[in-house]
Amino acid sequence: MQKIKLYIILLVVLLGLSLAALAYILNAFAPDRAGNIILFYVTLALGGFSTATLLGFQLRKLFGQRELLNTYIAQASRQGLWLSLILVIALVLVRQNLFSWINALLLVLTFVFFESYLLTKNNNSND
Repeated sequence: MQKIKLYIILLVVLLGLSLAALAYILNAFAPDRAGNIILFYVTLALGGFSTATLLGFQLRKLFGQRELLNTYIAQASRQGLWLSLILVIALVLVRQNLFSWINALLLVLTFVFFESYLLTKNNNSND
């Protein structure tokens, strides 16, 4: 239980730092340089990861069983990573003028299939 609290505290600190860094990047740097764009995407990915993980964990904790907190935090972290990757890849596609509904659907389906593969792989290894 202490490890989960420490992990949540670290996620909250990461969220605060990434939001502060994102605000600083948007206000201080020119958006057309490659280094600034990469820094923007990295901070956005960190903020998206921590936000999605915290929200996913809290929803699982609210609607789930209390004795499964370790699995809840693991699932929330994995899905938070997928959601932040989807966000960053979608923004990169928008920047390159390649974003369409078909590309978005294929991107989401790719991560859904990958997540379902990981879930079935974990279930098969537990048997």
